[in-house]
Amino acid sequence: MRKLISAAAMAALLAATSLAGIHPAEAGASRANFDKQNQYIGSFCGKYRGADQCNDWRADHTNWTSEQYRNFYRRHENDKAFATPEADALFGMGRSAAETGAAPAAND
Repeated sequence: MRKLISAAAMAALLAATSLAGIHPAEAGASRANFDKQNQYIGSFCGKYRGADQCNDWRADHTNWTSEQYRNFYRRHENDKAFATPEADALFGMGRSAAETGAAPAAND
């Protein structure tokens, strides 16, 4: 019984330490994406000061969640500045080839 408890504790410890190593890398990648999204939205709001949601972004963007960034993108995706493949990729909203007019990728 003691060996079973010890083995279970070791397995739990191993699982916890292996997951702890993964999480900070994901957080760093996410933070880098937020920084790029901030630059993109900041540039947009600098050009279009009265644009919808820019005042909220200026006042509180340091506390925005990924959902708020996606919502901003969705509200502005038809604006010229956001109607680009780069913005689609940055905000995680890939458009289909039919929507963008791009040719489908060839399969080798």
